[in-house]
Amino acid sequence: MPRGGPFKVKIAGKIFEAEDVSALGVQDMVFAPAEAERLLRHLKDNRIVVLGGDILVESQGELRFSGDNWYADGKDFSEAYDAAVAYLEKCKTWYKNDKYFVGIVF
Repeated sequence: MPRGGPFKVKIAGKIFEAEDVSALGVQDMVFAPAEAERLLRHLKDNRIVVLGGDILVESQGELRFSGDNWYADGKDFSEAYDAAVAYLEKCKTWYKNDKYFVGIVF
């Protein structure tokens, strides 16, 4: 599916750059890796629990779900943050040759 394009979104009082993925049939947004890391820090600072997330990969200008994801079942906000950051660190290796985006559920 073609990408919906970038837009700005306000989350807990701060503006983030997101990518619309409604063309994939989901009402969701994803973030470039650096922006996802910035959002995760902001969520932690505001004590907002991250429940999990998905990785989407761009190929020929289109996004697709990679099948990779994580979840923070039963973790407090600090443990959930640590789990998300650890997962995104792995993605830097797994997707080092790909352009990818991160969906974050909170």
